[in-house]
Amino acid sequence: MRLLKFVFCFLLSLSLCVSEDTRTGLMDEAAHALKAQDFLKASTIYQKLYELDYDKTPEFLAEYGLILWKANQPIRARELLLHYIGTAGVEGRFYVPALQALSQIALAERKAPSAPKPEVTQKPVDSGRREALARDLFIQSMSALRTMPTTPDMVEHAPAWLVESQTIFARNSFFRWNALYLTVMVWKEIQANFSDTTMARYLMGSKNPLRLQDLESELHRLDERFHAGMKYKDDVLNTEFLLLPPGIMNRQDQSNQRYLFSNAIFMGQSEVTQGQWKSVMGTNPAYFTSCGLSCPVENVSWDDLQEFLTRLNSSTTDLYRLPTEMEWEYAATHFPASPQSSPQDFAWYEANSVSVVHATALKDPTGLGFSDLFGNVWEWSSDSYDKDYFLKLSDANLLIPNPENKNESLEKTIRGGGYDTPLLQLSPLKRKGMPRSQRAKNLGFRLVLVLK
Repeated sequence: MRLLKFVFCFLLSLSLCVSEDTRTGLMDEAAHALKAQDFLKASTIYQKLYELDYDKTPEFLAEYGLILWKANQPIRARELLLHYIGTAGVEGRFYVPALQALSQIALAERKAPSAPKPEVTQKPVDSGRREALARDLFIQSMSALRTMPTTPDMVEHAPAWLVESQTIFARNSFFRWNALYLTVMVWKEIQANFSDTTMARYLMGSKNPLRLQDLESELHRLDERFHAGMKYKDDVLNTEFLLLPPGIMNRQDQSNQRYLFSNAIFMGQSEVTQGQWKSVMGTNPAYFTSCGLSCPVENVSWDDLQEFLTRLNSSTTDLYRLPTEMEWEYAATHFPASPQSSPQDFAWYEANSVSVVHATALKDPTGLGFSDLFGNVWEWSSDSYDKDYFLKLSDANLLIPNPENKNESLEKTIRGGGYDTPLLQLSPLKRKGMPRSQRAKNLGFRLVLVLK
């Protein structure tokens, strides 16, 4: 038995020696390749080192990312660095080198006369695919927020968005504005609430080359085109959509849940009218037809809406859809229009509606300009209904809402109240389940428009 143990230990030590010799040899080869500025060869050697079973230091991974970028492989470089940032641990110090590498890439691409060539191992990347990849990487870096167990560590992932927003979003000015808006917002949150964390010290320190004031200056220039409350009039329904910017929503209940909305969306300024429904479907299903075509369409089921959306989307390259219930709640938290407003000013409800619907946009808008979010008609959302949904969520301090609750429940969530709703139920938090096939004279909808 002792002999077997000795042989095993000897073979193990020999294996470790071989592995160490291999690593040393590869490091020497990489050093020669780098000295000769043969970055493609160096990246191949670093890939072999990466595949070896040994403890990879943050500095090694940061250097590997920079070598990939210099070898005209910017996509692989970002994927490597962002993946490491999302999995490197909870204290921040482990992924500072990776963030510094991303910052160097961002600055180099901004100052260089031309960006690195497309991947040498792939076909050239067209702008549409590059934007899609940028969005995927952006969401990938944000998804790390879900897995981090403590508040400061969740927010410390923000710099990954920061450096990306400087570079690969440049082809899409709206998405670039979105990324910058979110980055500046989260950075300010770090400064205000988490100034003693490793990442906050890095952000505000002299080693970070991307300054908050520079980002704010660029954001201000883009804000001339994109800002909260900005209106967009579509060509199909000939109606106005309002920009709902990225932001953090503090849910107005006892849960203390806070939600990070990462993407700006355009939401209908008003509910879809009977005239707009008729222009798409050819008929008017409303119960209150005598109200006129400028009144909200009602008496339509969630299933009816799917046919409406199918026809609507067949006539445009943009995408119309229902809002998720969390998007609706986010819009509804920006109310009322002024501190002096009363429900009589911004809603048709039980006390003032005389039990009928009214034309859209007759009441004062809410804080961002939306009309009839409360009262007039209830509004369908895209989500299936779960009465315990918010009780099941994580108790983490900052949550990212799921894009959509797509389970095949027969009930869907409705929001906002109708003309027959009591005053106490006119709340951003009020939610009900309704069978997806149900039609009701106090139930309509508004749309979200995703610009392509």
